[in-house]
Parts: sequence; structure tokens; C-alpha cells
Amino acid sequence: MKELEKTKRISISAVIFLLVLVIALLTYKKPKYTFLKSSHETLQEMVQKNYLLDQQDLVKDTAGYALIDTRDLYEFNKSHLLNAENIPLKDVFEDSSLDYFEMLNRQQKTAVLYGSNPSEVVSIWMTLYQMGYENVSVLSISATNERNNLLVKDYTLEKANVDYRKTLDSLRSLKTKIETVKPKTEKKPAPKKVVPAPKKKKAVPEGGC
Repeated sequence: MKELEKTKRISISAVIFLLVLVIALLTYKKPKYTFLKSSHETLQEMVQKNYLLDQQDLVKDTAGYALIDTRDLYEFNKSHLLNAENIPLKDVFEDSSLDYFEMLNRQQKTAVLYGSNPSEVVSIWMTLYQMGYENVSVLSISATNERNNLLVKDYTLEKANVDYRKTLDSLRSLKTKIETVKPKTEKKPAPKKVVPAPKKKKAVPEGGC
């Protein structure tokens, strides 16, 4: 009887474990956004500046590009580049926006981002590139409205004084060397125990005055 009870308990435990496992698999949600490109690959692309376009590139092949204005809707409605679509910075990673980038990729078109602040546009490009959207570029201009007219200025990114790729590689090798070389720890001698000597009691004088 004891063996039978033990077998029943094991069977019930196994069934409960399998149920928990099945529920966990069914309720598990994959992350909404996944990075397909590493930060090292993104940095290499930035150093080569293959993601930057100027206005002359658009004139050469207008059919191969789709302009995207990343400013807010209010600024976009005032004035924008011809045939540009509006996807504000806050909406770039919405499902509808990502579907639009996917559609352009299927059509073999390049999504060209521009905005009032080129630095903000570059940061958006970095995230999209890491997510695997290689059909995205940045138009190297700054676009601002003046009296409801679009003022476009060419924007040249300064060349970095530091080769960040080499710097990262050297930091990785330095980290490996530090991990392999373990510092020696000196053993400190144990402190000596000081035993206080017992005080001698003074002898009481005998006799009186």
C-alpha cells in the first residue's frame, strides 16, 4: 500500500509540473522589439557614414527614395519637402510605422528621414538599424519653419577625432587581461592576544597604632 501511495503522489506531481510548464509556454510573450544588429555593427556603419544622404542624392534617384518628415504634425502641416510623409519621432516605433518601413523594403525603396534636429534623427536611425531595417537613411539637413516657409540647411556631421571601433576593441582586450591576471592577496598576520596580568592585592597591615 505504501508503494502504491508513493507512486500516486509522484504521478500527481508530474502531471502538475507538466500543466505548469504548458501554461508558462502558452502565456509567454516574446519581446515586441528585437535587435538583429549588434552595437559594434551599428558603430561600424556610423564610422563609414553609409547611412547619410545629401540633397543631390535625392535628385539623382527620386524613385528609389521615400521622404519621411520626423517633425510633429503641426510643423509638418506648415511646410515640408515635396512628397514627404509625416511620421513624428514619438510614432516611429508604432506598428503602423514599422509596417510602412517593411513595405518600402519590399518595394526596394530607401526610407530617408529628416527633421529639425539631425542629431535626433540619427538616434532614431541607430535604433531602426539595430532592429534590422537596413533600408533607412538620414538626410543630412536641418528643416525649420520661418513664416510658414520651410528653411532647409545642409548639415555636415563632424568627423570623430577618435576611432571608436579601435577603442572598443582595446577595452575588450584590456578587460580580458584584467580577468586573467588575478591580484595576489597578502595574508596579514593574526593580531596578538594581549592577556592582562592579574593585579596583586595589597596586604593589609597587621596590628594597630
